[in-house]
Amino acid sequence: MHIPQLRSRLGIDFFEDFLVKIFEALGNGLLYYSIEIFSIILIKSGLEKVAFLKELKAYNLNVTFSELFTLIVIAIFILIISQLIKDGYELRKENDLTI
Repeated sequence: MHIPQLRSRLGIDFFEDFLVKIFEALGNGLLYYSIEIFSIILIKSGLEKVAFLKELKAYNLNVTFSELFTLIVIAIFILIISQLIKDGYELRKENDLTI
C-alpha cells in the first residue's frame, strides 16, 4: 500500500488540517482579544477625563499593558506556528506527489 493511500485511509490529512485551523483560530482569537481590551482601556481612560463620567474609575479591568503585549507576542508566535505547520503540510503533499 502506498504512503498517500495509507495517510488518507488513516485520516492524517484531516488531523493536520484540523490542527492548522485550531492554531489559526487560537492565534486570531488572542490577537483580537488583546486589541479589543487595549481599545477599551484607551476609551475608558479618555472618558474618565470627562467631568460627569468620573464614576468610571470604579470599573477596573485589572489588565496592564505588559500583559496585553505578552498576549500579542504569544498570538503572533501561535500564528507563525500555524503557518509553519501549513507550509510543512503542503511540502509533504508535494513530496508525496513526486514519489
